[in-house]
Amino acid sequence: MTRFTSRLAIVAIAAVATAGIIAVPLPASAAGTFGSHIGQALDQCDDNTLAHGDDTVSGNVQLGWTMHYDGLSFSSLRVDTNGKVWLGTGVVPNQESTRNPDLNQLPYPTIVPFGSDASTDAAGAGDVTYGVGTDGTFCAVWNGVGYFDSGKTQTDKLNTFQLIIRPASESAGRSFGDFDFTFNYDQIEWDRGGRASAGYTSGNTVTAVELPGSHHDGLVVGDFLESGVDALIWGHSGSAHPGRYTFSVANDINAMNPGTLVSSEPTVTGGNTVGSTLTAKVAEWGPAPVEMIYIWVRDDQDAIPGDYASLTYVLQPEDIGHSIRLFAIGFKTNYVEQYRMSNATAVTAAPTPPSDTPPVTPPATDKPAAVPTTAAPVTIPLLTAGQPIISGTAKLGKTLKVKAGTWTPGATLSYQWFANGKAIKKATTAKLTLTKSVKGKKITVKVTGTKTGYLPVVRTSKATAAVKKK
Repeated sequence: MTRFTSRLAIVAIAAVATAGIIAVPLPASAAGTFGSHIGQALDQCDDNTLAHGDDTVSGNVQLGWTMHYDGLSFSSLRVDTNGKVWLGTGVVPNQESTRNPDLNQLPYPTIVPFGSDASTDAAGAGDVTYGVGTDGTFCAVWNGVGYFDSGKTQTDKLNTFQLIIRPASESAGRSFGDFDFTFNYDQIEWDRGGRASAGYTSGNTVTAVELPGSHHDGLVVGDFLESGVDALIWGHSGSAHPGRYTFSVANDINAMNPGTLVSSEPTVTGGNTVGSTLTAKVAEWGPAPVEMIYIWVRDDQDAIPGDYASLTYVLQPEDIGHSIRLFAIGFKTNYVEQYRMSNATAVTAAPTPPSDTPPVTPPATDKPAAVPTTAAPVTIPLLTAGQPIISGTAKLGKTLKVKAGTWTPGATLSYQWFANGKAIKKATTAKLTLTKSVKGKKITVKVTGTKTGYLPVVRTSKATAAVKKK
């Protein structure tokens, strides 16, 4: 079994003083209802409701497309109460399999946002809902599910989480059968005493992969919970947002077994007095493209407010006596995010003109020098981002439009359209008129959201079909 090794934001905060890591700050505690923290409200998420009960399994859900997964092909799946989605038409899992948290022991290919003995068979428990959208995107939501213990369903603690599976065959650079899947966690209050897991399996012990905090035997309790060291609502992968884990299956290779980004330390040059401009140089990280965030920091822990995309910084009076660095963060789906710090610049006051008055030497004293205190780290709120959706007909002369989705109020959105992954010159609005230069190419658009005091977020739409003649 492989364990996914991406670290959690909450751990980074604890290590900030010693490891030199500027933690992405955490949002307020989730209220628990679906969408209160990170869940994505797609229209199809509540098209069907699984019958209330313990160990309930749905009938076959037809996707309308084919996914390739570890050497096998599937066009349907089943949903169960216990936080699992089973791939394949002929799959009919038994009760023991549906409630088993050990992914090594599951007999069929399964994607597991939260595998444990959940139950909706009692007052106070919520629903398990699911559906498939017109674009083939599958969504399932376990909204306020309880757990089975002491012979009955318990609802004193509830979990809310989501699985989204998107076809990716039409996306730029992808192949037939490719797909992406996302785990979103709004609230995790129970783990059945350390008997819960999250990850995926192909139905054999070779390719079972579990997220950190997965346990089967009850010997370690609470790692997945909000206060746990591997809290699901605070961790993230393939996304800057706590509680969201996005993975891809490309060319039948499940990339939940993550790669390592090729990265390098930024270098900063410039003066060290107030008013001087520091300029950072960051070599390209790979494999491209890599989404980058740049944060200028004071004394290796205080994030300086800005747009978190600038490679320059003008030294301010409050920087005197402190050191300034650039902190670079790289994100890419299926890769462990990388954090790199630049060299430091020690800031001094501007030189003072010479004076005819001799300096005054203070009298000697036995009083020990004051120990400077370190300010608490400045937290950087996360920008809530929508998923861009392109509308219109992919034909020459037609105009495509992008609906950016719901973002943090006050966020400034910028746009860049692409043809087969290459940026289209001057295509930087929410509309794109298709010209001969994009004939035969698939169109995507990248939406970047920024707001002062927030981390910027970039979201890319699904690709259109290849542009045709009129």
